[in-house]
Amino acid sequence: MQMTPARDWPCQASRMVIVNLQPTVKDGEASLVIRARTDEVMTKLAVALGGPLVVRPFKRAEAFVVKHVAAPSGGLVLEVVDPVGAPLGFVLSVQVWH
Repeated sequence: MQMTPARDWPCQASRMVIVNLQPTVKDGEASLVIRARTDEVMTKLAVALGGPLVVRPFKRAEAFVVKHVAAPSGGLVLEVVDPVGAPLGFVLSVQVWH
């Protein structure tokens, strides 16, 4: 688990299953590692436990701040950050018109 805050939480379980497409730093501690998409695994698990389960599409909604600072070259640098100043990894690009 590479993403915070999940990777920083202490594991309280005696056994752990990791469902992730890529290897994680916690794989060695897991009783079972499944290389698949989490929503697909959880849907199949719910059906096996008596489902059916309807999984609604995930819609991400977060606050963000666009700020600018002077660049050494004399221009401006735009930064897209969360409300406390941390970078937002899900922002791929920003386009500016003037």
